[in-house]
Amino acid sequence: MQISHVVPPSHLYLSDYGDYDFGLAHLCLADEDYKRFFLERRKLGRDVYMDNGVWETGSPIEMDQMIELALEISPTYIYAPDYMGDMHRTLESVIRFGVKASAIADFRSGIIGVAQGSTFDEWFACVVGLSQLPEVFCHTIAINTLLLPDLYADVEQEGYRRTKTRLSLLEKIDATPGLSTSKRFYATGFGACIDARELLRFPWIQGVDTAIACVLASHSIAITAENACHLKPKGFIDKISFEDDRLAVQNMQVLNTWVSGGEPFVQAPVLV
Repeated sequence: MQISHVVPPSHLYLSDYGDYDFGLAHLCLADEDYKRFFLERRKLGRDVYMDNGVWETGSPIEMDQMIELALEISPTYIYAPDYMGDMHRTLESVIRFGVKASAIADFRSGIIGVAQGSTFDEWFACVVGLSQLPEVFCHTIAINTLLLPDLYADVEQEGYRRTKTRLSLLEKIDATPGLSTSKRFYATGFGACIDARELLRFPWIQGVDTAIACVLASHSIAITAENACHLKPKGFIDKISFEDDRLAVQNMQVLNTWVSGGEPFVQAPVLV
Protein backbone atom coordinates (compact mmCIF):
# COMPACT_ATOMS: atom_id res chain seq x y z
CA MET A 1 0.00 0.00 0.00
CA GLN A 2 1.23 3.47 -0.85
CA ILE A 3 1.04 6.54 1.38
CA SER A 4 0.99 10.28 0.83
CA HIS A 5 1.74 12.77 3.57
CA VAL A 6 -0.38 15.91 3.32
CA VAL A 7 1.91 18.76 4.31
CA PRO A 8 1.57 22.50 5.07
CA PRO A 9 2.15 24.95 2.19
CA SER A 10 5.34 26.13 3.89
CA HIS A 11 6.77 22.60 4.00
CA LEU A 12 5.91 21.17 0.59
CA TYR A 13 9.34 19.51 0.35
CA LEU A 14 8.14 17.03 2.99
CA SER A 15 5.95 15.50 0.29
CA ASP A 16 9.07 13.56 -0.70
CA TYR A 17 8.52 11.29 2.32
CA GLY A 18 5.40 9.93 0.64
CA ASP A 19 4.94 7.78 -2.45
CA TYR A 20 2.87 10.43 -4.22
CA ASP A 21 1.71 14.03 -3.72
CA PHE A 22 -1.57 15.34 -2.35
CA GLY A 23 -2.82 18.84 -3.10
CA LEU A 24 -5.75 20.85 -1.78
CA ALA A 25 -7.84 22.59 -4.43
CA HIS A 26 -8.77 25.60 -2.30
CA LEU A 27 -5.07 26.32 -1.73
CA CYS A 28 -4.27 25.91 -5.42
CA LEU A 29 -6.91 28.54 -6.19
CA ALA A 30 -5.51 30.94 -3.59
CA ASP A 31 -1.74 30.41 -3.92
CA GLU A 32 0.04 30.32 -7.29
CA ASP A 33 3.25 28.95 -5.75
CA TYR A 34 1.33 26.09 -4.14
CA LYS A 35 -0.39 25.27 -7.43
CA ARG A 36 2.89 25.48 -9.33
CA PHE A 37 4.45 22.90 -6.99
CA PHE A 38 1.93 20.24 -8.02
CA LEU A 39 2.14 21.21 -11.66
CA GLU A 40 5.91 20.68 -11.55
CA ARG A 41 5.53 17.39 -9.70
CA ARG A 42 3.33 16.10 -12.51
CA LYS A 43 5.96 17.15 -15.03
CA LEU A 44 8.47 15.11 -13.03
CA GLY A 45 6.23 12.06 -13.34
CA ARG A 46 4.96 12.00 -9.74
CA ASP A 47 1.39 10.93 -9.13
CA VAL A 48 -0.70 13.82 -7.81
CA TYR A 49 -4.08 13.63 -6.09
CA MET A 50 -6.17 16.82 -6.02
CA ASP A 51 -8.62 17.04 -3.12
CA ASN A 52 -11.77 19.17 -3.19
CA GLY A 53 -11.12 20.89 0.17
CA VAL A 54 -14.33 19.83 1.90
CA TRP A 55 -12.57 18.71 5.09
CA GLU A 56 -10.74 22.00 5.52
CA THR A 57 -13.46 24.42 4.39
CA GLY A 58 -16.72 22.63 5.21
CA SER A 59 -17.90 22.58 1.59
CA PRO A 60 -16.21 21.34 -1.58
CA ILE A 61 -14.77 23.56 -4.27
CA GLU A 62 -17.46 23.82 -6.92
CA MET A 63 -17.42 21.57 -9.95
CA ASP A 64 -16.29 23.99 -12.66
CA GLN A 65 -13.29 25.15 -10.65
CA MET A 66 -12.26 21.56 -9.94
CA ILE A 67 -12.44 20.75 -13.64
CA GLU A 68 -10.41 23.85 -14.52
CA LEU A 69 -7.72 22.77 -12.04
CA ALA A 70 -7.73 19.28 -13.54
CA LEU A 71 -7.18 20.69 -17.02
CA GLU A 72 -4.39 22.98 -15.80
CA ILE A 73 -2.47 20.58 -13.52
CA SER A 74 -3.58 17.23 -14.98
CA PRO A 75 -3.49 15.42 -11.62
CA THR A 76 -3.49 11.65 -11.73
CA TYR A 77 -6.67 11.63 -9.66
CA ILE A 78 -9.14 14.34 -8.70
CA TYR A 79 -11.90 14.31 -6.11
CA ALA A 80 -15.44 14.93 -7.29
CA PRO A 81 -17.26 17.28 -4.88
CA ASP A 82 -18.65 15.32 -1.91
CA TYR A 83 -20.74 16.39 1.07
CA MET A 84 -19.97 15.28 4.61
CA GLY A 85 -22.56 12.79 5.88
CA ASP A 86 -24.83 13.20 2.84
CA MET A 87 -25.07 10.06 0.72
CA HIS A 88 -27.67 11.27 -1.77
CA ARG A 89 -26.12 14.66 -2.46
CA THR A 90 -22.68 13.07 -2.83
CA LEU A 91 -23.85 10.44 -5.34
CA GLU A 92 -25.66 13.09 -7.38
CA SER A 93 -22.57 15.30 -7.30
CA VAL A 94 -20.23 12.52 -8.48
CA ILE A 95 -22.57 11.75 -11.38
CA ARG A 96 -22.85 15.41 -12.42
CA PHE A 97 -19.08 15.83 -12.18
CA GLY A 98 -18.47 12.67 -14.20
CA VAL A 99 -20.94 13.65 -16.90
CA LYS A 100 -19.35 17.05 -17.39
CA ALA A 101 -15.72 15.96 -17.08
CA SER A 102 -16.06 12.96 -19.40
CA ALA A 103 -17.39 15.22 -22.14
CA ILE A 104 -14.15 17.26 -22.18
CA ALA A 105 -11.52 15.79 -24.48
CA ASP A 106 -8.53 17.13 -22.51
CA PHE A 107 -9.77 15.86 -19.13
CA ARG A 108 -7.53 12.89 -18.30
CA SER A 109 -7.66 12.57 -14.50
CA GLY A 110 -9.22 9.61 -12.77
CA ILE A 111 -12.25 10.73 -10.77
CA ILE A 112 -12.46 9.83 -7.08
CA GLY A 113 -15.85 9.49 -5.43
CA VAL A 114 -15.85 9.66 -1.63
CA ALA A 115 -18.29 7.41 0.24
CA GLN A 116 -20.51 9.47 2.55
CA GLY A 117 -23.51 8.76 4.78
CA SER A 118 -25.18 9.74 8.03
CA THR A 119 -25.47 6.11 9.22
CA PHE A 120 -23.46 2.96 8.64
CA ASP A 121 -26.10 1.57 6.27
CA GLU A 122 -26.07 4.78 4.19
CA TRP A 123 -22.29 4.78 4.11
CA PHE A 124 -22.25 1.22 2.77
CA ALA A 125 -25.06 2.02 0.31
CA CYS A 126 -22.97 4.93 -0.99
CA VAL A 127 -20.06 2.55 -1.65
CA VAL A 128 -22.41 0.26 -3.56
CA GLY A 129 -23.82 3.19 -5.53
CA LEU A 130 -20.35 4.46 -6.47
CA SER A 131 -19.29 0.94 -7.46
CA GLN A 132 -22.08 0.82 -10.05
CA LEU A 133 -21.09 4.02 -11.85
CA PRO A 134 -19.15 3.88 -15.14
CA GLU A 135 -15.39 4.18 -14.74
CA VAL A 136 -15.35 7.57 -16.49
CA PHE A 137 -17.71 8.88 -13.79
CA CYS A 138 -15.97 7.22 -10.83
CA HIS A 139 -12.61 5.56 -11.29
CA THR A 140 -11.76 5.19 -7.58
CA ILE A 141 -13.82 4.95 -4.40
CA ALA A 142 -12.33 6.73 -1.39
CA ILE A 143 -13.27 5.49 2.08
CA ASN A 144 -13.28 8.35 4.56
CA THR A 145 -13.26 8.17 8.37
CA LEU A 146 -16.66 9.16 9.75
CA LEU A 147 -18.23 9.56 13.18
CA LEU A 148 -21.59 7.81 12.90
CA PRO A 149 -24.33 7.76 15.56
CA ASP A 150 -25.09 4.07 15.07
CA LEU A 151 -21.57 2.69 15.48
CA TYR A 152 -19.21 2.78 18.49
CA ALA A 153 -21.05 5.78 19.95
CA ASP A 154 -19.93 4.73 23.45
CA VAL A 155 -16.24 5.05 22.56
CA GLU A 156 -14.82 8.18 24.15
CA GLN A 157 -11.65 8.58 22.06
CA GLU A 158 -12.36 10.02 18.62
CA GLY A 159 -9.40 8.48 16.84
CA TYR A 160 -10.18 4.99 18.12
CA ARG A 161 -13.86 5.37 17.19
CA ARG A 162 -13.08 6.59 13.66
CA THR A 163 -10.62 3.75 13.13
CA LYS A 164 -13.02 1.07 14.36
CA THR A 165 -15.88 2.53 12.29
CA ARG A 166 -13.95 2.51 9.03
CA LEU A 167 -12.58 -0.98 9.70
CA SER A 168 -16.16 -2.20 10.13
CA LEU A 169 -17.07 -0.77 6.72
CA LEU A 170 -13.99 -2.28 5.09
CA GLU A 171 -14.83 -5.67 6.60
CA LYS A 172 -18.34 -5.47 5.11
CA ILE A 173 -16.97 -4.48 1.70
CA ASP A 174 -14.51 -7.37 1.91
CA ALA A 175 -17.31 -9.81 2.77
CA THR A 176 -19.58 -8.68 -0.09
CA PRO A 177 -18.88 -10.78 -3.22
CA GLY A 178 -17.40 -8.74 -6.05
CA LEU A 179 -17.55 -5.37 -4.29
CA SER A 180 -13.87 -4.95 -3.42
CA THR A 181 -12.92 -5.67 -7.04
CA SER A 182 -15.62 -3.47 -8.61
CA LYS A 183 -13.44 -0.34 -8.48
CA ARG A 184 -10.06 0.88 -7.39
CA PHE A 185 -10.28 1.57 -3.64
CA TYR A 186 -8.44 4.17 -1.64
CA ALA A 187 -8.43 5.37 1.99
CA THR A 188 -8.51 9.05 2.77
CA GLY A 189 -7.39 10.39 6.14
CA PHE A 190 -6.68 8.51 9.36
CA GLY A 191 -8.83 7.88 12.38
CA ALA A 192 -5.73 7.22 14.46
CA CYS A 193 -2.14 6.49 13.49
CA ILE A 194 -2.72 2.75 13.81
CA ASP A 195 -4.67 2.93 10.53
CA ALA A 196 -1.31 2.79 8.75
CA ARG A 197 -0.99 -0.79 9.95
CA GLU A 198 -4.64 -1.89 10.09
CA LEU A 199 -5.39 -0.94 6.47
CA LEU A 200 -2.93 -3.62 5.34
CA ARG A 201 -5.61 -6.17 6.25
CA PHE A 202 -7.34 -5.15 3.01
CA PRO A 203 -4.89 -5.65 0.12
CA TRP A 204 -7.41 -4.19 -2.36
CA ILE A 205 -6.86 -0.73 -0.84
CA GLN A 206 -4.29 0.92 -3.10
CA GLY A 207 -3.19 3.82 -0.93
CA VAL A 208 -3.91 6.29 1.84
CA ASP A 209 -3.32 9.98 2.40
CA THR A 210 -2.90 11.54 5.82
CA ALA A 211 -1.96 14.85 7.42
CA ILE A 212 -1.66 13.26 10.86
CA ALA A 213 2.16 13.29 10.99
CA CYS A 214 2.38 17.04 10.49
CA VAL A 215 -0.66 17.90 12.61
CA LEU A 216 0.81 15.93 15.51
CA ALA A 217 4.15 17.67 14.99
CA SER A 218 2.41 21.05 15.19
CA HIS A 219 1.30 20.01 18.69
CA SER A 220 4.84 18.75 19.52
CA ILE A 221 3.53 15.16 19.71
CA ALA A 222 5.42 12.10 18.52
CA ILE A 223 3.64 8.91 17.47
CA THR A 224 4.22 6.24 20.12
CA ALA A 225 3.02 2.71 20.78
CA GLU A 226 0.92 4.17 23.59
CA ASN A 227 -0.99 6.85 21.63
CA ALA A 228 -1.14 5.25 18.17
CA CYS A 229 -4.52 3.53 18.68
CA HIS A 230 -6.56 6.48 19.91
CA LEU A 231 -5.03 9.90 19.26
CA LYS A 232 -6.83 12.11 16.73
CA PRO A 233 -5.11 15.52 16.65
CA LYS A 234 -7.06 18.69 15.91
CA GLY A 235 -5.81 21.01 13.22
CA PHE A 236 -6.16 21.69 9.50
CA ILE A 237 -3.06 21.28 7.38
CA ASP A 238 -3.50 24.67 5.70
CA LYS A 239 -3.42 26.43 9.09
CA ILE A 240 -0.71 24.62 11.06
CA SER A 241 2.95 25.51 11.36
CA PHE A 242 6.15 24.33 13.02
CA GLU A 243 9.69 25.70 12.92
CA ASP A 244 11.54 22.39 13.20
CA ASP A 245 10.45 19.66 10.80
CA ARG A 246 12.33 16.82 12.49
CA LEU A 247 9.34 15.65 14.53
CA ALA A 248 7.13 15.64 11.44
CA VAL A 249 9.72 13.53 9.61
CA GLN A 250 9.97 11.16 12.58
CA ASN A 251 6.20 10.69 12.55
CA MET A 252 6.17 10.11 8.81
CA GLN A 253 8.83 7.45 9.14
CA VAL A 254 6.76 5.59 11.73
CA LEU A 255 3.75 5.56 9.40
CA ASN A 256 5.90 4.60 6.41
CA THR A 257 7.26 1.64 8.35
CA TRP A 258 3.75 0.39 9.11
CA VAL A 259 2.44 0.70 5.54
CA SER A 260 5.53 -1.22 4.41
CA GLY A 261 4.63 -4.07 6.74
CA GLY A 262 7.28 -3.28 9.34
CA GLU A 263 7.07 -2.54 13.05
CA PRO A 264 8.53 0.79 14.26
CA PHE A 265 8.22 -0.06 17.97
CA VAL A 266 9.58 -2.92 20.04
CA GLN A 267 6.11 -3.45 21.50
CA ALA A 268 3.38 -3.19 18.87
CA PRO A 269 0.19 -1.24 19.69
CA VAL A 270 -2.87 -3.40 20.22
CA LEU A 271 -6.20 -2.51 18.61
CA VAL A 272 -8.87 -4.57 20.36
